[in-house]
Amino acid sequence: MKTLSMLFVLAALSFTAIACDDDSSNNGNNNSGDFCEQVCAKDFECDPEMDEQECVAECGGMAPLMLSSFLNGIADCYDSHTCEEMESMEPSCSELAAATCNTNVEDMTAAMCEKEYECGGITPTVDQINECVEAMQDSGDFMIFACYQSSAINGYTSCIEDVTCETKDADMEACAEEHLGMEAEEDLE
Repeated sequence: MKTLSMLFVLAALSFTAIACDDDSSNNGNNNSGDFCEQVCAKDFECDPEMDEQECVAECGGMAPLMLSSFLNGIADCYDSHTCEEMESMEPSCSELAAATCNTNVEDMTAAMCEKEYECGGITPTVDQINECVEAMQDSGDFMIFACYQSSAINGYTSCIEDVTCETKDADMEACAEEHLGMEAEEDLE
């Protein structure tokens, strides 16, 4: 299940890449470029050791593909909290915003599970697929996928279905980058 772990890492990275916003003047009208600049400025304010330019680049690939309600939820939450408040907030602004996301990801998770079994040389039962899907959807990091636009998730799902087992890891990373704007882990270093 190495691929699933890698995707959880990518999802976690995307969650932090679009974690906050401090411009109270956006009034819910998030332009993804402006949003990313605001997000990363706030990230830098809260953590001066982070790389603000890298943050903008990571966010810029994903934000245009995400639900505006998710981006607006983050913006609204971060507009009303200081760095100190956000650090101890539970759930976080990102988690609160993600709780409202409703993109159907069932076909995507089933495709991911089927590909994982296929590449493991296993013909799964319906129960095995259902258990895999449930485990993936129960992951806290996985909820980010429901915050993408349907067209991004549909493109990603189709791409997963075309992945070849011999180059699975590279193909999965390419699918995530092409359809979800997620950079591969080595690209982030």
